[in-house]
Amino acid sequence: MMGVFDSDKGLPRPRFLDDDYVRKERRRKSMKQEDRVAAEVGGHRVPGSGAFKSQRGDVNATDFLMEAKRTDGKVLTVRMDWLAKIREEAAAVQKLPALTLEFGDWGHNVERDWVMVPLSVFKRLTGGGE
Repeated sequence: MMGVFDSDKGLPRPRFLDDDYVRKERRRKSMKQEDRVAAEVGGHRVPGSGAFKSQRGDVNATDFLMEAKRTDGKVLTVRMDWLAKIREEAAAVQKLPALTLEFGDWGHNVERDWVMVPLSVFKRLTGGGE
């Protein structure tokens, strides 16, 4: 069965259906998030994050090493391997771990950027549980 965008129809294939375009667009949005978060926390985006094992985290701030995840959808599943990875990487450089989450703008009265930290870090930051 031939599709609408097959070559015999003569219609150009839209870019958003191209896997390479989708991959590049996803990476562009991720880098934009990392740059924005880095600016907000006074840190910097880690060059080549995700590309090399030697590069730790996505955003390096004074006290925190942060892993950044984003979605244009309404749901983002948090994976334990993300948390374990950033915890190990942060410990290796004597920093606190954090996971930043960005949700696309859905028009709700909710901030799009969120940060997750381990409860032990949250207690230390807020003076709770002393």
